[in-house]
Amino acid sequence: LDPNDLFTEAIGPGTYTLTGSARSGDNLITNGDFSQGNSGFLTDYTYSLGGCWGCYFVGDDPSILNPGFIDCDDVTGEGQMVMYDAANIAGLNAWCQTVTVTPNTDYEFIFSATSIINAPQIPVLSVKFNGTSSGAFSVSAGPCAWEEFSVTWNSGGLTTVEICIENTNTITNNGNDWAMDDIQLYGTCEVFDEVEVIEVLMPLDAEETFTIPCENFLLDIPLTDFPNDPTNYTISWNALDGNIVSTSPTPPYTATVNEPGLYEVE
Repeated sequence: LDPNDLFTEAIGPGTYTLTGSARSGDNLITNGDFSQGNSGFLTDYTYSLGGCWGCYFVGDDPSILNPGFIDCDDVTGEGQMVMYDAANIAGLNAWCQTVTVTPNTDYEFIFSATSIINAPQIPVLSVKFNGTSSGAFSVSAGPCAWEEFSVTWNSGGLTTVEICIENTNTITNNGNDWAMDDIQLYGTCEVFDEVEVIEVLMPLDAEETFTIPCENFLLDIPLTDFPNDPTNYTISWNALDGNIVSTSPTPPYTATVNEPGLYEVE
């Protein structure tokens, strides 16, 4: 059974469940593509055009923040992103936003990130909901190679949540600088359907031996036992050797042959 194939084949009797999920509604994050500049989010970093540990900048060219950074495009190739010169202090949130949510609902949080310097140290970005980490992601594809990350979260009884992204790597003297873009939060919905597969013992039998009296003689081989309700079954004949001239799709499901050989029915 292939769980990723909508057209699949059950390997045995049992109850099989198909689950479909999708994002619903609009993106709940404000200014997630940074088209509105340095607005809509909070951060523990310092907004600065000069290179400094723990500084950030919103724009379209990381080298503006630090001449040592690479001039990367944003995810779309023509917009803005938020860029960070990594901090050497633990616990600093790079990006935070408080969002209104619906209680007892599943959400998917998505963001894209890339390194903006060619150096060994890479950012490790932790996504936190009300201060609790729900996943950490290493931005490891290399400079200007955008990666999309996502994490799922259930709101429980909450009506608001603060979402934060923290770089938990505090080594600053050998890389670890990054950019983010396309930050999104969607509610998700799931639908289920079940099908029960049962095993039916189907009667199917034919005489074991027939004799062809002469060359090129057509011999009909009928089934001596077959299902009472033929609309729910498919009967097929196969020539293991020999030759089948034709078969009948209706009872008694006769196979017409013209050569000696071994035949099977299923």
